[in-house]
Amino acid sequence: MVSCDKKGKTNYYFPVLKQTEYAWDETENLLSKIYKGSVKNLVAALYENKKLSGEDVSDLKKMFDLE
Repeated sequence: MVSCDKKGKTNYYFPVLKQTEYAWDETENLLSKIYKGSVKNLVAALYENKKLSGEDVSDLKKMFDLE
């Protein structure tokens, strides 16, 4: 998302949101529209469509290992 300042005949464009804020907003929109707000449904879809590598699965298991 950008905004614009006009100075004479020149337009100066600049970001309104930081890239990380924009990415988070878009992620939330994707989750709510496509996966009913469920991260589990997103990960399941990635896994079922073979978009997660074995290394990805291993990293996710380590990330969520609370023991």
